[in-house]
Amino acid sequence: MAGPISEKISTAGMLWFSAIFSFIGLLSVSFVLPIMGRILDNAVGTEALSTMSTLPAILIVLYGGLFFVRRKHAAAKSAAG
Repeated sequence: MAGPISEKISTAGMLWFSAIFSFIGLLSVSFVLPIMGRILDNAVGTEALSTMSTLPAILIVLYGGLFFVRRKHAAAKSAAG
């Protein structure tokens, strides 16, 4: 994820870039962990495993979509230039 962002914001320094990523990571963990804990407390056995396996599936679909959109954008940019 750092590659596409560094291409869009090339003037930002690495320290600033690292600080933004750290803040976003800590913020996301502070929101997600209590929700995941509540789900696991209410789930039983294999239900917990199936519930927790949906997040990687969602991320695979999202990153796959991002890959194809960026590939299409790069192909259009190389054809135009």
